[in-house]
Amino acid sequence: MKTKKLFAIALASILTVATVNAEINPSKRYVEIGLDLSLAAMQNAFRITDIMKKDLVIDLTELSRQLPDNGFSANLGMDTKAYISFNFKKFGFGAYAQVTSNFALGLSKDIFVFLGEGFSAGQESTTAVSTGLEAYAEVGVPVRLKFGNWTVKATPAVYVPVIYIPQPTASITVKAEDDGTINATANADFAIYSIVDTSSAFAGGTFTGFEGILSQLQQLDISSTIFGMGGFDLGVNLDYAVSSSFDLGAYAHIPIKPAELNYKTSGNVTFTASVDPILTGLTKNGSLNYSFEGPTFSGIQTSQVAYAVNRPFRLGAELAWRPFGGKNWFVQPGKSECR
Repeated sequence: MKTKKLFAIALASILTVATVNAEINPSKRYVEIGLDLSLAAMQNAFRITDIMKKDLVIDLTELSRQLPDNGFSANLGMDTKAYISFNFKKFGFGAYAQVTSNFALGLSKDIFVFLGEGFSAGQESTTAVSTGLEAYAEVGVPVRLKFGNWTVKATPAVYVPVIYIPQPTASITVKAEDDGTINATANADFAIYSIVDTSSAFAGGTFTGFEGILSQLQQLDISSTIFGMGGFDLGVNLDYAVSSSFDLGAYAHIPIKPAELNYKTSGNVTFTASVDPILTGLTKNGSLNYSFEGPTFSGIQTSQVAYAVNRPFRLGAELAWRPFGGKNWFVQPGKSECR
């Protein structure tokens, strides 16, 4: 009997405080205008404690042993967003413009084993290379409505991919010559998908810069580009205030219409490097002698295509816990996502 009474009291308490309409991401002001810039870098070779030292020492032998079987991976992402929003008690709306880019690099473990565990004359090692680059611009109009303890936010968005480079077929071959010289050759077949012709950046077999590409981008008609090549998707967030300190939520990102890239530039790029015998250089002039050549581009071809780009479907749940009267002293987001 006591257990039933305690349960009834607890339930009544929850229902009472549930009238406090909290949100997982509450608005701070009636009008907000801002510019956000975020930069993220990740890699699996070094810990922050290994790098933040007065004297940095890289132990290639230990590095080759600690790397996982799939080798080295790194990722660099940048996100710039300008926005304006109007937030009222029962509804809110706004607009934003955003540019997002991401670069990924992967190296198989072979080159680290070659350098870290030593090599003999005539030995050769080939390392697989995976890399990718993507960048797109986005414009969205979020709208928020509140119904009692429920908050619904819908964000229709139009996005235009600027450039997309899928993982090319690439490798790095390193060879130790009989005289102690180390020669390395990097080779890749690549394809670049974009909204303008990018072949001008590789005129004459060398990289000549982005001036020609930027000139073409400036000549684009923004409205026709957005409606002609832009993609459309919808973001939905649903929050429920269980109490003044506990909120549950669900979110989804739903692709509706894929974007389209009209140009494909493909070709081959090579890069060579050579390091003279280490002991010879150190004993003669106390320095390491090396040389580089490239990158050299060949077989550059440009064609018009219709390459569809879809942003992924996402579905997930999240929660926020704000104890001590709903203050933001502790916020524990718990998120589960499938895509």
